[in-house]
Amino acid sequence: MEHHPEYRKDELTLKKSLDLYEKANEMAGVGVWEVDFVTNKLFWSVVTRQIHEVPDDYEPEFQAAINFYKEGFCREELLRNFNHTVETGEPFMVELQLVTFKGNEMWVRAKGSAEFKEGRCLRLFGTLQDIQIQKLQRIQLINSEIKYRSVIENSLYGVLLTFPGGFVLDANQAALKMFGYTLEEIRKLSRYDIFDINHPNLSRFLKRREKDGKAKDEITAIRKNGEIFPCEISGAFFTDIDGTRLNSLVIVDITHIKQAERALALSEDKYRKIFENIQDVYYRTDKDGVIIELSPSIEFYNYKREDLIGSLASDFYYLNEEKDKILNVLKKEMRVSDFEVKLRSSTNELFYASVNSRLVMENGIFMGTEGIIRDITLRKIQENELASLNTELKGLNEHKEKLLSVIAHDLKTPIASSLKLAELALMDVSETSKIELIEYLSKIRVGLDNTNELLEDLLSWAASQFGSVIFNPVCIEDLKGHIYTGITRLVPIAEAKGIKLTQHIDPGIVLIADKDMLDAIIRNIVSNAIKFTGRGGRVEITAKSRKDDVIFSVTDTGIGISPAIVNVLFEKSFNYTIYGTSGEKGTGLGLDLCREFVEKHKGKIWVDSTVGKGSTFYFTIKKV
Repeated sequence: MEHHPEYRKDELTLKKSLDLYEKANEMAGVGVWEVDFVTNKLFWSVVTRQIHEVPDDYEPEFQAAINFYKEGFCREELLRNFNHTVETGEPFMVELQLVTFKGNEMWVRAKGSAEFKEGRCLRLFGTLQDIQIQKLQRIQLINSEIKYRSVIENSLYGVLLTFPGGFVLDANQAALKMFGYTLEEIRKLSRYDIFDINHPNLSRFLKRREKDGKAKDEITAIRKNGEIFPCEISGAFFTDIDGTRLNSLVIVDITHIKQAERALALSEDKYRKIFENIQDVYYRTDKDGVIIELSPSIEFYNYKREDLIGSLASDFYYLNEEKDKILNVLKKEMRVSDFEVKLRSSTNELFYASVNSRLVMENGIFMGTEGIIRDITLRKIQENELASLNTELKGLNEHKEKLLSVIAHDLKTPIASSLKLAELALMDVSETSKIELIEYLSKIRVGLDNTNELLEDLLSWAASQFGSVIFNPVCIEDLKGHIYTGITRLVPIAEAKGIKLTQHIDPGIVLIADKDMLDAIIRNIVSNAIKFTGRGGRVEITAKSRKDDVIFSVTDTGIGISPAIVNVLFEKSFNYTIYGTSGEKGTGLGLDLCREFVEKHKGKIWVDSTVGKGSTFYFTIKKV
């Protein structure tokens, strides 16, 4: 059956119109859909299929189509509108999110209408439009508006929106609090009610804003209670979406800043006067140690401030080791407190200083050092004098205690023993044999000899300690005879113990020395050698001439001295005494006396000893 030519023409025209409609929808991103309840079929146009990102051979079904919408609100909202239209015939339009076949989320606008016949819904049909870009832009715009409104509302600065004539349109909470008005009250005011029109900067601000469209200045404003306060104001013109020209004002209350500036100015003036008049010296260096700032007080040390700026701070240290030490402490701890150093004056003289200094850091970068220098020369002199007096006083106390100890014990004991022996001898003289009497008298003599020796040492030591010994060096031509005379009284003591006492003196020695002191030195050392040497031992005295001095030695075959005692034997604070091989008691004063007398002759004294084999004591006396 062939169609009529006119019919064919109308069919082609209709097809062309449908193609054009489909192309237009495709370009606009609008797809068509239809649900036929008679055939239970779902139709998607090409654009609708593209929106869902389904394959070309995909056949849509009603439930599957519903499940494309994002689970939760979007899916439930679509079903609610869908059912409502089926039941009432009222069309719907919703903006919802769906998840495409490829898993992409997309915003779409769905519109739907119903076709009824005899009260029954035959089909639903409508459009589906991709609004992803528009929706995201709208969401971004809303979020941006919320964000900026939140920023303005929560700003610490006052924000006013005004008409060009000056009347207030809107204000944030900070502005209301700043001026003391409610929003309704401030909307009834103009700029002349809230800004001081007599302030010279206001007209300058208005002219600049009119010329450049924006301006910034410091003026004064007026609170509701009439208080005038300083503020910083920034203003700019803009046009809203309706084309209305408006002005935004940002106002910062700078009352506290101005108060701080005034306080800072007063403080700066005060500290400048202190800086210029303090006795201490303030200094600052750059990172290379070059002085870049000095207080005028440097002139108290005969320096000129301008001559020192540009010099190296390290040049003023008297000792390099102190400079290195203070730099090491600064590097480690970043500051030093009350660090005592020796510095150079302008005349290159030494003076003591206390330094308080710190590293100057800016953003973690070392910029230099700064600190205070205080002259403590007078304090150091006083401290040294006080320390000397304390040392002297301590020495005197130690001497007094030692003297009292010897008197109380070492002198008392032998005298008491001798008295007891005398008492025993006299108790019954008639019945005491001559041999017993001689024994008593011999013991009494030994005790008195020890006591006499002790007393001589004690008196010599006390005289030495309290400065009453006169150093009287003379020429000694017969050294051998002098030594022999000095030790004569020790010979019986040595013979009583069977000790052989010998001397070997180089011939021709001429010596300048204090005879009494030399006697005391040799007698004490030889007496100790006899005391600590057992029966049948040997003690040898020698004197040998050297280029600049004479070296004396006393060697024994006694019990010896341990290395620990040898190391401290001649220290001033050390007092060493033990019983001899026959029970002899010493005071511990003899070697102390020997050391002092040797030192008065500019000589030295020392000992070599081996425990169980004996000791050799050496001392030197300068020839001149």
